[in-house]
Amino acid sequence: GIGNPWTVTGLKGIVSLIHPGLIFLSETRCTSAEMAEVKVQLGWRNAFAVDCKFVKKKKGKGLSRAGGLCLLWKDDVKVELQTYSDSHIDVVVGEINDPKRWRFTGLYGKPKMEDRHKTWLLLRQLSLHGNLPWVIGGDFNEISSALDKMGGVLRRARQMAGFQEALEFCNLGDIKYVGPRFTWRGKRGGEEVKIRLDKFVGTDTWKNMFPGSL
Repeated sequence: GIGNPWTVTGLKGIVSLIHPGLIFLSETRCTSAEMAEVKVQLGWRNAFAVDCKFVKKKKGKGLSRAGGLCLLWKDDVKVELQTYSDSHIDVVVGEINDPKRWRFTGLYGKPKMEDRHKTWLLLRQLSLHGNLPWVIGGDFNEISSALDKMGGVLRRARQMAGFQEALEFCNLGDIKYVGPRFTWRGKRGGEEVKIRLDKFVGTDTWKNMFPGSL
């Protein structure tokens, strides 16, 4: 989680290199109050956070943390909060009369396979709210192509279909990225598995507005 001081230090380093106007963090495992402290440590003044959840540990006593979202933005970036949940933060970026006004949704997909349909339903519902150029980024907890996974058991086409159909319904397509192809790695049955769970997708209107994203 972002509450780890080493994680905050690493994030500060990334911010100093690329100078983003917006930062979206998922699975922070922090409360809103704790994220307010992180905001100060990063030297930013604007943020909106969704509290993490406290759940009983499967083994042993006590509670563990899960989820948590945060969106931070610079002073020169105009942000209007639209909707939020434990899975998303949806905002409009830009002044009301700005012709380059656009929409950003930070997403954290449901981690359990049996709940993934809720993420795809959320995407469909969000797509019905206005027609601004739209980009979504975050951890979808699913892949839309077999190429986004290396090692382990092959992803079933049926499992990816819900994600693919939601993207098509919302007119969202992949946006290019810089860096390693896979964003998660681990071992399953002694075999190394790499998966691209984190990604950005956008509408054609957003891509046309920001051609450098292509």
